[in-house]
Amino acid sequence: MQVLILAAGKGTRMKSPNPKVLFEIAGFPMLFHVMKAFEGIKGVNKINVLTGYRSDLIREKISPLFPETSFYLQKEQLGTGHAVKCFIDEKTVQDEDIFIACGDTPLLKKEELEEFATFHKENKNVLSVMSMSPEDPFGYGRIMTEENVPVEIIEEKDADNDQKKIRRVNSGIYIIKESFIRECIDKIDTDNSQGEFYLTDLVRLCYEKGLSSGVFEGNIHNLEGINDIKALSLARKEIHRRINEKLMLSGVDIYDPESTFIDLDVEIEADVKILPFTVIKSGSFIESGSSIGPFARLRQGSLVGKRCKIGNFVETKKAVFKDGVKASHLSYIGDSVIGMGTNIGAGTITCNYDGKNKFKTVIGENVFIGSNTSLIAPVKIDDNSKIGAGSVISKDVPEYSLSYSRAKQSIKKNHFRRK
Repeated sequence: MQVLILAAGKGTRMKSPNPKVLFEIAGFPMLFHVMKAFEGIKGVNKINVLTGYRSDLIREKISPLFPETSFYLQKEQLGTGHAVKCFIDEKTVQDEDIFIACGDTPLLKKEELEEFATFHKENKNVLSVMSMSPEDPFGYGRIMTEENVPVEIIEEKDADNDQKKIRRVNSGIYIIKESFIRECIDKIDTDNSQGEFYLTDLVRLCYEKGLSSGVFEGNIHNLEGINDIKALSLARKEIHRRINEKLMLSGVDIYDPESTFIDLDVEIEADVKILPFTVIKSGSFIESGSSIGPFARLRQGSLVGKRCKIGNFVETKKAVFKDGVKASHLSYIGDSVIGMGTNIGAGTITCNYDGKNKFKTVIGENVFIGSNTSLIAPVKIDDNSKIGAGSVISKDVPEYSLSYSRAKQSIKKNHFRRK
């Protein structure tokens, strides 16, 4: 069985020059989440993506994440039927099932897709369609059935008033026998209000030929497509809810899941506390006994050891915190390695960028960095050293040293008394 994900459209309602399927959700493109749902399904041996608008950009973003993916091009967006034809015309002929889905459905669950595949196989169907029943079916194609056999799918703009009352609608997910697609794809016409080639016409053709077909009812919450920024925000909220739920069940103490935003691939061990309004980005790892937040932001590649504290209004990026490090308040730690037991005072900034290049800060074990310190990278502060508050440190500091750099304080007594 091969998977074909349709991702050719621009998504005009997103009001962006970027393809809809590349909008980020929990650290990854929307399309990634769709592809991930199909990964590992029994019988699936290949995932293909049909692109159109800004195809090169989609390939650039997705290929590193799924190197085995094959990409196909729909030069003109002439409808879903035409999209599948573009794939079939280029694909090597094999009599196998084609699992078709849309690239804007990031809430898909692997378990439900597996149930659908089992339904298709056990019923020996030539064509199966996954349905859903939203409270408001406006905008969706209505599925006309006879004893759970799909007769026809009528798109919203082509439906009459009686047909619009039907709540069972098309999710856009199908499993169709390749040989049937090849036989009938050229029989699809554009006799509809949109003037497009509808893939849904295959449902009618299958019924007319008396071939085996069926409808599988899916969960509306997993199947809704993303058509605008409002829908995207709801999808992000649901993905983050799933991530947080999984982490909490594994022993991570998330104080307020609704205000905690953790990317999909973040790894957090049990017995870690995550306080409210914390953001943890892709590629981060946190070991047991540590506390993060509130109002902390761990950017890409932040590695936090055991019993560390990353406190309020601390931002990190590509920073390694060895066991027992504390950065409790108001700091930026970027491109840095911090040794065991070190304390980073409030207001400490690693100045890692000179306008052209990024440089690294290395701080040893059991170092004390005083408040309001600027560390001008590249710089190294060796073990057991102390940096005085308010310092600007641009030279390496040897072990067991005290270093400080600040202007001498002046006091003019009685300066504001009346003369």
